[in-house]
Amino acid sequence: LNPLGPKGGVALAGANMPRLRTLRLPSCELGDVGAAALAAARLPALRCLDLSHNGISEAGVRALTESLGSRVPELNLSGNGAKG
Repeated sequence: LNPLGPKGGVALAGANMPRLRTLRLPSCELGDVGAAALAAARLPALRCLDLSHNGISEAGVRALTESLGSRVPELNLSGNGAKG
């Protein structure tokens, strides 16, 4: 468990990592804010993103899938988007 949180997700998304291919951040408490920042980040080489169990809403999961689904072949969003 790594409570990076939304602010950490935003900071990470702002980093210059053009060669990053794999990013695994399960159970980091990113929420919708951190996840949205990562979805908008400039990570052109990213092929694997694990944001499982991060408290991302159903709408956030949908937005991530639409934003990254076609360019990130391995996108893990399990444990998010639970209907209350």
